[in-house]
Order: sequence, then C-alpha cells, then structure tokens
Amino acid sequence: MVDYIYNHIIFSPPRQLLSINNLTKFRNCVIIYSEVFILTIGERIKMVRESRQLTKTKFGDTIHISISAVTKIENGQNNPSDQTISLICSCFGINKSWLLTGAGEMECPYDRDAEINRIMQGEDEQKKEIFRMLADMPDEYWKLFFDFCAYIKTKTKERS
Repeated sequence: MVDYIYNHIIFSPPRQLLSINNLTKFRNCVIIYSEVFILTIGERIKMVRESRQLTKTKFGDTIHISISAVTKIENGQNNPSDQTISLICSCFGINKSWLLTGAGEMECPYDRDAEINRIMQGEDEQKKEIFRMLADMPDEYWKLFFDFCAYIKTKTKERS
C-alpha cells in the first residue's frame, strides 16, 4: 500500500533508497512505507516521451536515435549519450538536472532560444522557413516587420 505519493508513481522496481530527510531534493518519487524510490534516467526519459504523447518512433526521430535505442534506454539496458541528453533537454524543454538526477522540476522555465531550437529541429517546414527568411532579411526591413508583428499581436488580442 502506498502511504504517500509526492509527484509521480514509480514504473519499475526501486533502484536507490533515500532517507525521508532527503525527500525535499526529489520530486519525482514514491514513498512506500517511509522509503523513497528514485526513478532511473531511463524511466525519466520515458516520462518525457509519454508526457508529450509520442511514440518511441516519433520520439527517437526527434532526437535522432532508433526505436530500439529508445527502448533500451527506457528499459535501463543502455545509458543515453551526452548528445541524446542534450537533445532531449533542448527539443522538449526539459531541465537537465532533473533528467540526470531527478532533482528539481521536469520542465524548464520558458526559454525563447530553446523554443527556436525546438522549432528548427521540428518537422514544421513553414515555421522553419519563416526563421530562415528572417535571418536573410535586410536591416532596413526590420522596423517595418516589427510594426507588422505588433499589429498582428494587437488584432489577436482583440479577438480573444
């Protein structure tokens, strides 16, 4: 019987035990009879994938690894590479400290640079083309473009 659930339910047998005094450092754990069970990095990666409602194939495509690699990482058979960890964090807005250790919040605070990176690594070619056009835009058109965006933002607020 689970006495207390702090944030998430564990997906597989415990890997590491901590005392109750260390609970404040970890938010993605389950306390069963006063013991804390920490999720593995593979289990946290699975949480990321499932929170985004992605299949293993789609998740793997996004971070440039195969479905079998995703499966092996999630099952704890393989550890993710540093590049895979970085891609998960940048593509999905995940806190690197949380992904590596379980400490802190899963989601990073909103970061415009990370959002731009996520868009450029995504599949929406129209959004990517807009960024490419902006990068190529001559300096004399920036004020005009800024005014146009401000106008659209005003109109959007009026509709809501």
